[in-house]
Amino acid sequence: MTNINKGNFCKYPFSSVCITADSLAIPCCHIDAKDYNKNWKLSPGVSIEDHFYDKNFRNLRNDLLEGKKPKLCKKCWRLEDAGLQSPRMIINKQNVLRDIDIKSPKIFFVDVKFDNLCNLQCRMCSGINSSQISKMVFKHPELKEIFSITSQNFLQKEKEEWVKGLIDKGLNYLKVTGGEPLLSQTFLNVIDYAIKTKKAKNIILYITTNATKFNTSIFQSLSKFKELNFILSIDGTQKIYEYIRHPMKWDNLLDSLDNFLLFKEKNKVKVNIRCSCVVSVYNILGLKDLETWWKKTFYNYPIDFDISLKPADSYLDVKFLPKNIKKLAIDQNIDIVSKYLNLHLDLQNKDKNLLLKKNILQIDKIYNKKYQDYLPEAISNFLMQ
Repeated sequence: MTNINKGNFCKYPFSSVCITADSLAIPCCHIDAKDYNKNWKLSPGVSIEDHFYDKNFRNLRNDLLEGKKPKLCKKCWRLEDAGLQSPRMIINKQNVLRDIDIKSPKIFFVDVKFDNLCNLQCRMCSGINSSQISKMVFKHPELKEIFSITSQNFLQKEKEEWVKGLIDKGLNYLKVTGGEPLLSQTFLNVIDYAIKTKKAKNIILYITTNATKFNTSIFQSLSKFKELNFILSIDGTQKIYEYIRHPMKWDNLLDSLDNFLLFKEKNKVKVNIRCSCVVSVYNILGLKDLETWWKKTFYNYPIDFDISLKPADSYLDVKFLPKNIKKLAIDQNIDIVSKYLNLHLDLQNKDKNLLLKKNILQIDKIYNKKYQDYLPEAISNFLMQ
C-alpha cells in the first residue's frame, strides 16, 4: 500500500468508476467532460471491468503513483493550488474506499447517472442534467445559449445491466445522481434487483437528490440497504430557493423533508445526511441564512459549499461580482467561500457581468419571475445598474 496522504495520490482510479450521462466510464465525476475523449466510451456488450483495466485507467493510476498531476484531474489541482480543499483530498481522508489495493485495483464503488429525468428547472443547471430544461429549451430556442440541451440516448437499459452485473460481483458502494434519481425508473429497477437478490443488505447507497420527492414507497425500498447517504441539493432558503429551483416552492420542499425526517426517526437503517450547496450569484448573500436553517433542522450533519461551477468561468461565478458584494459575502464567514472570494477580490470582468444581466432577464421572462422580488437588495441593485 501507499501513503494516501502524501504526494498526488488519489483513491478514485484504484477503486471506482463513474458512469456519465453520455455513457463514459471515468474515474470520478469531478473530471471536466472536455478533458476526456471518446476512448472512455462504454460499449454495449463490453463490461465495466474491461474499461477499468484498460490503458486509460492504467495510465492514470501510473501517473498518480509517480507523483504526476494528470491534466484530467485539473479541478483538484486548481483548488489545491489556491489553498482550498479538493475532492481528492476529501476522498483520501474518508473511510469510503479505504480498502484499496494499488497492486490489484478492484471496482467496489460505482457512481452512475442513469438519465436526466427531473422535476425542476434550476437556473444553474443544463439539459443533460434536467429533462425539464431540455423541454423548455426546445420550446424556447432563444435560451440555447444559456442552457445546453440534450436529445441523446442515455442507454438506461445498458446501464441497468452493467450495474446489476457489478451487484452480482459484490459491489460495496453505489452512488446515484441525476436528474432526480428518485424519479428514475432505471434506478428503481436496480434497487428492486438488489433487494430481490438479497444483495441490498451489503450495499451502501449514496443518493444525490433535490429532496423534493421523498415518499413512503421509496423509503420502504431504501430501508433494505446496509446504509444510506443522502446528499441533499439545496441552494438557499425561502425566496432565494424558489428563484433558483424553479418551479418548486419552499413550503413544498419542507413538506418533503418532514417525510424524510420521519423516516429517519422510525427506521433502524443507518442514515447519513449532508447538504450540498452550489455557490452562485443567486445565493451568494444568502449562504449564512441557509447554513443557519440547515443547522437548526439537521443539527450536526454537515453542509458543503461548492464553489466549482460548471462550466469553468461561468457567468454565474461569484468571483466576477463587484468588490462591494464580494466583501458582503466574505462577512458571512463561510470559510471556503471567503477564501475563494479573497483570492479574486480585485477581479473585474464587465463582459461576464453584462452576460449575467442579459441571461437573468431572459430566464425571468420565461419563468414569469422578477429578480427584484427574490434576490437580496445588493444583488438586485447591481443587476439594475
